[in-house]
Amino acid sequence: MNCEALYPDVVQEKRRAGQKLVELGQLAIDNDQNPLEILGPLFHLTMLFAHHQQGASHALIEVNPRHVAFYRRVFGFRIIGTERHCDRVNAPAVLMQMDLAQAQQAIAQKGGTRQGRSSVFPYCFSIQEQDSIAHSLLGH
Repeated sequence: MNCEALYPDVVQEKRRAGQKLVELGQLAIDNDQNPLEILGPLFHLTMLFAHHQQGASHALIEVNPRHVAFYRRVFGFRIIGTERHCDRVNAPAVLMQMDLAQAQQAIAQKGGTRQGRSSVFPYCFSIQEQDSIAHSLLGH
């Protein structure tokens, strides 16, 4: 995981705590449309594979500090690593984490409703769609 180069202490602490980690990266949409319309299905497919197929318990993402509020509000990430300078992009970075079980609960409650513009979860698939996709893609 790329974030391990900048946050080896934090990543190792999470692993020692029994967390199975996956790293998300480069989530950017260059489009005038509602980005949640694209990010919802993309995130949900990623989560289906990472959480359901690979057994990941938590997702990590390394973001520029100016994007922290977006990832907190839209995805429910929380900061777990203080600001450090990332040589890879020559910019400051903050490490954030999302509990994938909590994300799955939010999807179960809101998925497929496509209401609001403050969270990705209503733009994820409904549970019925999720089950059909999981069966088709993952054989579950």
